[in-house]
Amino acid sequence: MKIYIAQEQLQMVGKAWEIRHHLRQLGKGHSGQTSLHTVLQSRISSPKNPKTP
Repeated sequence: MKIYIAQEQLQMVGKAWEIRHHLRQLGKGHSGQTSLHTVLQSRISSPKNPKTP
């Protein structure tokens, strides 16, 4: 599975079950009611993530 994160954009490439699993894992890392937009903003601003084109 490949994940591309850019400014206000998320692209996941893989099988449907892989994408669902990864989205659930993202939700577990934050509170249960966190929106995908909030998760993306925290990942974009985080310095530990590599920058993607």
